[in-house]
Amino acid sequence: FTVRSASAFRQRDDHTFTLNPAQADHYTQLFDGLAQAGHTVAGIVHLTNAGQGSRGEGQETRDKGQQRKALDSRLSTLDSSDSPPSDRLFHLANALARSGRAAGCEFLLVTTAAQPVGTGPLAVEKATLLGLGLALPGDLKGLRYRAVDLEWSDDAAAMAELLWRELTSEDLEAEIAYRGGVRYGRALERADRHIEPGHSTPWRTGGVYLITGGCGGIGLALARHLAERYQAQLVLTGRTALPEEAAWDAYLKRHDSLANDTIRENATQEARDDYYSKSHASSDPVAARIRAVRELRAPGARVDYLAGDVALVAHVRRLAGHIEATHGRLDGILHAAGVIDLKNLALRTKTLESFHHVLAPKVRGSWLLWEELAKKFSPAHFVLFSSIGSLAADLSAGQSDYAAASRFQRHFAWYLRQQGVTGARAVLLSEWGKLGMLAATEVGPVVRRKGLAPMSEATALAAFETALAMPSDHLVLIQPSSAAFDPAALIGQESRDEGRGTRDESQGTRDKSQETRDKSQKHEAL
Repeated sequence: FTVRSASAFRQRDDHTFTLNPAQADHYTQLFDGLAQAGHTVAGIVHLTNAGQGSRGEGQETRDKGQQRKALDSRLSTLDSSDSPPSDRLFHLANALARSGRAAGCEFLLVTTAAQPVGTGPLAVEKATLLGLGLALPGDLKGLRYRAVDLEWSDDAAAMAELLWRELTSEDLEAEIAYRGGVRYGRALERADRHIEPGHSTPWRTGGVYLITGGCGGIGLALARHLAERYQAQLVLTGRTALPEEAAWDAYLKRHDSLANDTIRENATQEARDDYYSKSHASSDPVAARIRAVRELRAPGARVDYLAGDVALVAHVRRLAGHIEATHGRLDGILHAAGVIDLKNLALRTKTLESFHHVLAPKVRGSWLLWEELAKKFSPAHFVLFSSIGSLAADLSAGQSDYAAASRFQRHFAWYLRQQGVTGARAVLLSEWGKLGMLAATEVGPVVRRKGLAPMSEATALAAFETALAMPSDHLVLIQPSSAAFDPAALIGQESRDEGRGTRDESQGTRDKSQETRDKSQKHEAL
């Protein structure tokens, strides 16, 4: 069956349908129509993002100035009212999930210029498409997913031949890219072998650092570390608005009075401490943030908190104005803001609106921080905190939207490095104790089955500092639970050659022709 884009849903003949890709119900009608006709969907080849107009929208040129101008033009319009490349795939996958017919289906996602390989052009905005696609088997049980990224060619027969080769291949790798006729695949390698001996601290004593999601678990851990160890001047931002500082004491007094009333029948000190710890973390985020800022200031650090949404240009410009007027410089941007949709874990219950809501801080927010702040102040570090959930489907079950958002940050960091921004990098986080977005999900048991252990806050911060001394554009921070850890298991790739070597994924995808030359190397943990 062939499905083509049109303004209305229609079955043109026995094997051809048309639908409007922006209409979610059209995909539902498609699956219902096939089922009513007695057809079982055994395979789907998604070619929507592989047309000539999808080859990078002007990035077919290797001129970096023209590539950057083209990307700037596209990303500058990314907000909740636009239609990211992943929207059509979301509608399709959502309808497939609600149909209950995903088991046994083979899904091939075909793209052009979507994978970061070498120094070639990259359509960064397509990263969410790959992130969503890779996460699908975690939500659609029994779905067999693969993605192939091609270079656009006017020779349609040659492109079709490559796709046929992949459709009939028994290779188990989830993502493949072709460049110059060479087939590339993903791999990981231990990265700390690239550290320069005697590398210095990445932080500037007394430096000015912006931390988004600054009062979240990881944001606060970073803030405490910078304030206590390096006397940093901190600008924290988050979505929770605080009262004027002059009213903080009154607010906390009122909050504590209500707390005392709540626990008056269980007034032991232990009960009070338990209530306060839970209250500060969840029931009253305002009180929690006031106390957090005061604790950071206690050693004498300068800490400013500005409430707002990093996905809104007005707020990011207000941040830029505040930093310019107050500090006159910015030494680092640590983008730790993010949103997880815990109300709609199943893909079939997610909506396009909720999908965009999760994308916003990591996609639109990353772009705005670069456009409005990093370009202006040229900080030494522009760090995007991503997630290991973007590496494999079983690490993102119930969080396909968050995986899509995290994937964008990885590709965006790669793109910025290609433009000469040496301080740009994405850091993929595993479990930092009970901190971070991963702690709020149910993938912890999966992480441990893959051979990882939770990192303590001290270990995670030390690993993060080490990561900033490495040349890679993105790294995975993990704590293997044993020396037998296999990186191939982390990305959901079965290791058919026990001695096969691995390569830093931050360099894009690995040339499969290297496989025979790598057999003498040993798998090591990151």
